[in-house]
Amino acid sequence: MEYYKLLNLEKEPFSNSPDPDCFFKSRQHKACLQKLELSLRLRRGLNVVIGEVGTGKTTLCRQLIKRFSRDEAFETHLILDPHMTDPAAFLKVVAGMFEREPHAPAGDWADHKEFIKQYLYKRGVEENRVVVLIIDEGQKIPAPILEILRELLNYETNEFKLLQIVIFAQREFEQVLERHANFADRINLLHVLGPLGFTDTRLMIDYRLQKAGAESSLGSMLSFPALLAIYRATKGYPRKIVNLCHRIMLAMIVKNRKKAGWRLVRSCVNSSSVKTSGVWRKAIGVLLVVVGVAGIAYTGFMPVKEDTGRKTVSNKAFPVKKESVLVTLPDATVTKKDLLPAETTVAEPTEKAVAQPARAATAAQPVAVNEPVAEKAPVPAARVPEAGAPAKEVQTAKKIRPEAHTDAVVRSRPETLGLIRLRDNETLSWAMIKVYGEYTNFRRRQIAASNPGLRDLDNIFSGQAIAFPAGVQAGLRLPGFLRWIRVDSVETVSAALDAVRRYSTKEAPLRIIARWHREQGLRFDIIFWKYFSSQDEAARYLADLPDGIRMKSTIFAGWKEDTVFYANPCPGIG
Repeated sequence: MEYYKLLNLEKEPFSNSPDPDCFFKSRQHKACLQKLELSLRLRRGLNVVIGEVGTGKTTLCRQLIKRFSRDEAFETHLILDPHMTDPAAFLKVVAGMFEREPHAPAGDWADHKEFIKQYLYKRGVEENRVVVLIIDEGQKIPAPILEILRELLNYETNEFKLLQIVIFAQREFEQVLERHANFADRINLLHVLGPLGFTDTRLMIDYRLQKAGAESSLGSMLSFPALLAIYRATKGYPRKIVNLCHRIMLAMIVKNRKKAGWRLVRSCVNSSSVKTSGVWRKAIGVLLVVVGVAGIAYTGFMPVKEDTGRKTVSNKAFPVKKESVLVTLPDATVTKKDLLPAETTVAEPTEKAVAQPARAATAAQPVAVNEPVAEKAPVPAARVPEAGAPAKEVQTAKKIRPEAHTDAVVRSRPETLGLIRLRDNETLSWAMIKVYGEYTNFRRRQIAASNPGLRDLDNIFSGQAIAFPAGVQAGLRLPGFLRWIRVDSVETVSAALDAVRRYSTKEAPLRIIARWHREQGLRFDIIFWKYFSSQDEAARYLADLPDGIRMKSTIFAGWKEDTVFYANPCPGIG
């Protein structure tokens, strides 16, 4: 006999299968579904939903399929495992899903690609249907398949994309997007799922019980302390909530209980993996008690005199971090050629530290490539002297002293790049990729810290002002042979984003390079995503551009020495 019948339920309330009928629409899941439906109906192209294991991605995927199954204007296809290293095999699978005839398309991968193109045109233009390709477990997509998906997104009319792609993936997919900027740049919607809050956890449990036919209220089956214990043990992850509640229902039957309290919930928690860790904690506690008793017996309760020598040794082994001081760099240790134009960063000195004599620093070590600085505040950069040059004090961000032989204006390093106002159908992820060249959790946390008034970064209203912090892209090494094509250079990030909106196209996408120099101040260069290994290669690319943008564009070889970058001008190299 099924256990749920013993509880006067019609069906199992806490099944771990992705049943769309048992899908609880929490606030974040409801918002995600609404955004996806709007994007798909507008045929915007690529949509990505990212979340930790157990946040409800697969259930959300099934709910999306169910929602459009009753709409004749939509045609949905699902790929459960996209891990295919061979692009030809992937194209064959997609072509097989699209094929409505008895026979599958014959030929090589080029034939499959042409078949897909003709099929999408027929269904999307002639029959005015929306073709949706949903991919679950998107973190398994290899690089060659990402390139195929990017090519499929190129099939479009002047008004919309012929293929709509929705990818559900775990958090590892964020690293994939970082490595493939050309693919990430096509994302229209990027929604990040998190765990549920306590209120949604309680509502989810009640919703499942009601769907299973429970006649009584949630309070008659689970006490409030029990609900708190469930939330504390599961941390709001839906899959963990379902599994724990299933064990609670079984324990109620075994113990002949009609209501579960805090103790019963804790016993169910301890009966799983938590039990092992609890045993170890108790064992470690007993061991510490034994060791403590043995130590007391050994010393014989005799008072011990303070050992001044021990304090000195302790300070050497575990030095206490003191306030930062101004440092000097040694002569002829690192040449300009070795680190051009890399930066060495030091902490901001305090007034007390400034009064101390300068200390000699060791040779500057190269900073890791593409490694962002700490989140708390922008770190000032130290100038590396040329070989043979006398040592100079490191200049800080707040007090930068010009050289004695120059009359150039010295400007302070900014803490923010400025304010950006998104327009209709623009997302925060799109703006982050344009400004920073990447969409990462680190950048996202920086923006959240700079905008404490924004409660939901995934639900930003059109025209709402967003502050973009000045997170330094440290450790860059720009090879001297590289060339870039610049469309314009402006003083504000909003003007730079307007230029991107105006001139960027699918064939020639643009991005922003935010940079700072003590003589020029903060500037924003609008450049093409593509960079070039020679002047001739850049000239050939420039010659193929439309006249309107070609006349505004110029080829340049890089930026001034000691330039501070807030985005990487050459992803994959610098």
